[in-house]
Amino acid sequence: QAAQGVVPPEVALQGAADQFRTLLEPAPKDSLWVQSLQRKLEKLPAIPAERRAALIAQATRAVQQSVNPGYQRLLADVQRLQARRLGNRGVWALPQGKAYYDAALRWYTSTDLDADAIHAVGLEEVARVEKLMDARLVQLGLREGSVAARVQQLRQDPRYLYADTDAGRRELLGDIEQRLRDLDPILPTWFGHLPPQKLVVQPVPAHMQKTSPGGYYYPPAMDGSRPGTFFINLGDIESNTRWSIPTLTYHEGSPGHHFQISIGQTLTDLPLLRRSLNPSAFSEGWALYAEQLMAEAGVYKDDPAGDLGRLQAEMFRSVRLVVDTGLHRKRWTPEQAATYMQEKTGMKPSDVGVEINRYLVQPGQASSYKMGQLQLLALRERARRELGTRFDIRAFHDLVLGNGAMPMTVVAQAVDGWIAAGGGDPRRTP
Repeated sequence: QAAQGVVPPEVALQGAADQFRTLLEPAPKDSLWVQSLQRKLEKLPAIPAERRAALIAQATRAVQQSVNPGYQRLLADVQRLQARRLGNRGVWALPQGKAYYDAALRWYTSTDLDADAIHAVGLEEVARVEKLMDARLVQLGLREGSVAARVQQLRQDPRYLYADTDAGRRELLGDIEQRLRDLDPILPTWFGHLPPQKLVVQPVPAHMQKTSPGGYYYPPAMDGSRPGTFFINLGDIESNTRWSIPTLTYHEGSPGHHFQISIGQTLTDLPLLRRSLNPSAFSEGWALYAEQLMAEAGVYKDDPAGDLGRLQAEMFRSVRLVVDTGLHRKRWTPEQAATYMQEKTGMKPSDVGVEINRYLVQPGQASSYKMGQLQLLALRERARRELGTRFDIRAFHDLVLGNGAMPMTVVAQAVDGWIAAGGGDPRRTP
């Protein structure tokens, strides 16, 4: 790729170089690869000790003679690219970068909107959500300063912080589990089909905390032997406030990723690809849609701080539209993008930096969340308008989730067919 003029941003090169150095630092016998083999062999007592020792020796030689030299060559190649000091620029700076970014946006957003149009959508959404956030902050007694500054103030409010102790972490896990239990009587009024797989909440393992996001969903096993799991990162306890946790729970757990992915696994009459593939605009768009759906269901009626957390999360996804297109089409610098994100979201500068680096190396993906959500909302309103009294929100959700993972263009076709058929019980489309 470099020979064709396609070189990653410097931040990506630095990250790769750091990883290579980390892998090369231990002696071959202590390498990640040999230690991994050692742990696996220890779980196989049927293999004689002598044979295990021979396998470890063979692996050690392989690391010394082949693996490490390969990583040393990779490191040298990366260092040669770093020496060119090409900076951190969007794909606009690469050969045919415009065409590449247009294709990336089509793939990730499942629309034919160009970068300028998506940028404009982002600006409109930022302005809309900012007004809603301001109203919630006023309701919470925070009237002075920008929206972002007041969000930062709220983040430091002791009333909303969990103690940085084992007891504080247990309390946080308990609050998440209670939020999920509180949904039990609510969800059947919004969904005809609930996932049969259980959802459990687990902390991210300590050794993974530094490199893991704030929370993520791990799907159940296809054979039912493992439940769906919402992993919450308790490493930086201050990042988990009482007003931000509810929205994260609905996004990663129910009715967000857990509903969409788990229900998809149950559709055994569909091809495996449609039961397991998750196009970003569909999966992330659904999870963001689920955040708003829970607000519509009334979970925040006595919790304005929690609703602010929802709006702050929506602002974050709206800003992504502006920043992603800004970096890759408007020729924004990373510093310019970071300043905009900080001013609109009130996020911690360190978290903003991680986000900007992510957008630089994965053009278009950050735009999928909000664009997917907006398309789902538009389809729902079209169905509500055209079906009138025949519109059933439970049937609509069963239709969207009951066809497996699809590009949003195909979701739109399914909804159109459902409307033409007069609504009612949805039929899976081929």
